[in-house]
Amino acid sequence: MQRLAPVRVARLIARAAAGLVAMGSLCGALVVSCAGDSTPGSSGTSSRGNSHAVGQWTPATVDTCTQTQHDQYLVTGPDGKKYPTWHPAVDPATGCTFGHDHGDDPSNSPLWGDLQSHFAYDANGNGAIDAVELAASGVPFGYVAEQLDVYNAAHGIAAGDGQRHQAHTSYKIVLGTLKRDQLVAGVAQAYGLYCNHLLAFNQDVASADALASNLHEVIYAIDCNQGTDAASYPVKLVVSGMATFGVRQQFDAGAADATTDSPIVVNQTPVPANSPLGTGKRALPEATTGVFPARLLNSLFVLSGATSDLDAGMRESWQGEFDLATTSGPLAVIRPSLAAPRPSRYYDDRTATLTGASIGLCYGWINGSDLSTDQVQTDVSVPKMRGVNACTNVAPNGPATPIAQRIASDVAASPFRNCEREATFNDQTVTNSAATTIWYSDPFGGNAQANRFSGSVKQYVAASNVGSNVVLAPATVVRSSFCADSVHLPN
Repeated sequence: MQRLAPVRVARLIARAAAGLVAMGSLCGALVVSCAGDSTPGSSGTSSRGNSHAVGQWTPATVDTCTQTQHDQYLVTGPDGKKYPTWHPAVDPATGCTFGHDHGDDPSNSPLWGDLQSHFAYDANGNGAIDAVELAASGVPFGYVAEQLDVYNAAHGIAAGDGQRHQAHTSYKIVLGTLKRDQLVAGVAQAYGLYCNHLLAFNQDVASADALASNLHEVIYAIDCNQGTDAASYPVKLVVSGMATFGVRQQFDAGAADATTDSPIVVNQTPVPANSPLGTGKRALPEATTGVFPARLLNSLFVLSGATSDLDAGMRESWQGEFDLATTSGPLAVIRPSLAAPRPSRYYDDRTATLTGASIGLCYGWINGSDLSTDQVQTDVSVPKMRGVNACTNVAPNGPATPIAQRIASDVAASPFRNCEREATFNDQTVTNSAATTIWYSDPFGGNAQANRFSGSVKQYVAASNVGSNVVLAPATVVRSSFCADSVHLPN
């Protein structure tokens, strides 16, 4: 990491030293060769410049950190470029606030040493990863997007058609060591397996982006090395790519577990425009009326005596897939699922932005068959949000609250700040029978090969072939304590 406070530098150097002690286990047999990656003909320079992702965040008026303080939190990626990375919501050195969070600190994961080694860059070209180079490595936000830019340029794809740069504030990390059950004939059964998991992902639930866009950057790391059945499931992965979450240019208005799909076609071009069609589902709340069920309206706006179901009405569930394959066949397939129980926006096709602010629902009511959030309604008998602390804490009078007294969506007092995230680690298929464990693929996971090429993304797949011999039951990590008091939208 670059330009960190002295305390943080000391901590990183200590971790790097510990990592080098363990390098004997990391080199060769596991995640990365000791040489790491370097640029052919490298002159030993320590940097190849900043990636596009650096410097994209600028402070809001209420944020007390500067952009310079924010951009101290950088790592060097496998391509030698600088990338933004995880940082706390409040800078520990100065106490200044950034106004957004990135979830779990990846350095607390048992996979941290593997991640640093995997993403390390041999800056001085000496054929080894030195302590300073290891300390400069971490989880690079925007690494896949940067490689996609290079890949597009090499294939004559215009930026407007193929570029995918995502909001910095939407990068989140979830980690956990979880017991994994086994699915037998679709029924979960006890299985002696524990895996370390880490998922870094971009899930924008603050803007209209995900209404039509189904490509989202992920870094997925897992190591199943504990338990009595660990030998039957020797899976270890560090893979990065643009994963598909649902179908492009549409989402589903029903809950993720609904038996009947309710597709909503969005009059908006996906980003990038050449996104693959995709599979799976992005289940998002919507407040339109018509032929499709209005999940948000039906779950939230109730009459006296009933209680609103915020989770059923607002929860976003994204089902993802990323296929890593050579030209001869698959190496690994991962299927992460993401959830945001309390997103800050919902779909509303009557607005120019196609979004409504979730905080407005606290002040909303049903006017005939439609939702109204821009008028004061003193009639206590109308359908409205009832019994939900998220709303009663900021809108005790609900739709009777004078408009001038209603809080804005981008203040830290809002209960809809996208602080709650969930990541479900589903089963993964691994069929790597080759001796090769380090692969380079295109940003979509295709054309994996042992050598780097223009726009390639570095991947690690342990030599194992579990295929569908063992199918793991889903395991979910829930995080709801990411936000400091200073966090606000966008987040």
